[in-house]
Amino acid sequence: MYKRQGKHSPRAKSYHKYMNAVRWLYRASLVNQGLSSDVLPEGEIVEMDFGIEIESGSKLMLSRVGQYHKKKPDWDNLCKAFLDSLFYKRGMDDSHIYHVGKVTKRWVAQGEGYISCTFFISCD
Repeated sequence: MYKRQGKHSPRAKSYHKYMNAVRWLYRASLVNQGLSSDVLPEGEIVEMDFGIEIESGSKLMLSRVGQYHKKKPDWDNLCKAFLDSLFYKRGMDDSHIYHVGKVTKRWVAQGEGYISCTFFISCD
């Protein structure tokens, strides 16, 4: 029988830890740009780029640095998790995002993981 995972499961705790980290980094990047930390993406996301860290130190894996990442997690799940992290604590969803342009995911060396996102923001 399938056991339902609750909000206190290790997987859920890990996901919420990720969401909090992304939210903090997003807000810090806005402040560094001289914007309010409450600004949210609006309408269109032009580009998203995910740098997925290589966990193994093998020469084969290290040779993949810079190449496209063709394994799980899927790119759409990465986008969804990123957007959830921005809107979740505010009681909102991402239904007002109507277009996501280019999405890439690449292998990067350990300790160099990143998320890069270019989008339009509303400063109303």
